[in-house]
Amino acid sequence: MKCSICIATHNKDVWLYKTLETITSQKPPFDWELIVVDDGSVDKTREVCDQFEKVNYIKINREPIYRNPSVARNIAYKASSGDVVICQSDEVLHAEENTIERLVLELKPGTFSIATVWNTDEKGCYKALKEFPKIVQLTGPKMKRPLFFLGSLFRSDLYKAGGNDEGYRGMGKDDIAFSDSLIKGLGLVPRFVDVVGYHVDHPRPPAITSNKAQSDRYYAQRKDRCEKRLEPWLSPGAPWFYTAGKVLT
Repeated sequence: MKCSICIATHNKDVWLYKTLETITSQKPPFDWELIVVDDGSVDKTREVCDQFEKVNYIKINREPIYRNPSVARNIAYKASSGDVVICQSDEVLHAEENTIERLVLELKPGTFSIATVWNTDEKGCYKALKEFPKIVQLTGPKMKRPLFFLGSLFRSDLYKAGGNDEGYRGMGKDDIAFSDSLIKGLGLVPRFVDVVGYHVDHPRPPAITSNKAQSDRYYAQRKDRCEKRLEPWLSPGAPWFYTAGKVLT
């Protein structure tokens, strides 16, 4: 298996459908798989996934409330068997018909790739965010944030880093911690490539400020201990056992 596309999702059936459409319409010149982990959704996520033969659907049964997607992402990563893993959000559309091919074949050893992702509304028009009112590029040459809205890395590196840190419960910071583990933990270099993705803007969970508090505290504590060399930058539990071409659970 050359490539595994891994997506965690929670109650975003409409956005997920559009994303899966843009993924499954592609025909890369190698074997690939598409893994969607449903993190306790109560909408029509299962029905959406059932419409796409390519999707390997995995459901986590739990209380249907928001939680950080790190657990669901790790389940997807551990179920993957590709040499390269494409990590992405469930509301990011592939804007080009060769997105998968380029993210895989242009990936270089010692690096990971971050696509150029633009924030848009449902009609595809660029849309500013409150935190970045003058910039609609979420990642890319104008916004060099090594965050996986859409990107790729070797599965061997992903497993060395230990995936996502599941200590994050609230919203946010898990993505920054993941890039810390790749850059500061493994010494990988982020490459901001011109592969384009469209992040379709969506409602945020209620009480977003209080929801972020736990993650903010946890990240600050972890960063302080890592900078003092009391803990490694890698995610707790790293590395995962890796065998090329074999699905691990």
